[in-house]
Amino acid sequence: MVRICKDGLVTGKRVLHLGTGLDRFARKTLLGAGAVAVIDYDPNFFPDRSVLEETFDVVVCNYVLNILPPAERKLVYADIATCTGASGRAYLCVQGKWPVENKHRIVGRFADGFVIRDGPTPHFRRGYDPKEFVDEIEATIGGRARVMGMFYSNTLAEWIPGSRVAGNDAS
Repeated sequence: MVRICKDGLVTGKRVLHLGTGLDRFARKTLLGAGAVAVIDYDPNFFPDRSVLEETFDVVVCNYVLNILPPAERKLVYADIATCTGASGRAYLCVQGKWPVENKHRIVGRFADGFVIRDGPTPHFRRGYDPKEFVDEIEATIGGRARVMGMFYSNTLAEWIPGSRVAGNDAS
């Protein structure tokens, strides 16, 4: 979030904060960086799906894709593709492989990630290396993706819409 705000990537833009969770500071940070509007969507905390019928100049999705198994992740990618305007951008951040495999208590494998149990309830976690993340974005929703930066082992990527929209393939 800091990087896209610092680089002026939200200035004058309508922003969708997808998967906001209980982040109390993102809206203020985005508005302070010049966003003209910030809409929050999270199925648990801001569940009004009607906001996903709009298009935005910028979609921000931080640390959401890496906590979802493949089928759910594909649905979020479809939301990203649908909500990002033709000339818009999406900024996506995921956790790297190292922390997932070394800082969490892994209790099993599931699909392309792990079941971890750091607290009372087990949950899914996937770690990415930068190339895997960019490849997954492009394979799932088309367009072009690029790594904008790394911090610790986490990857921040930019997605630029293309001609293919999620959900149009047979898979």
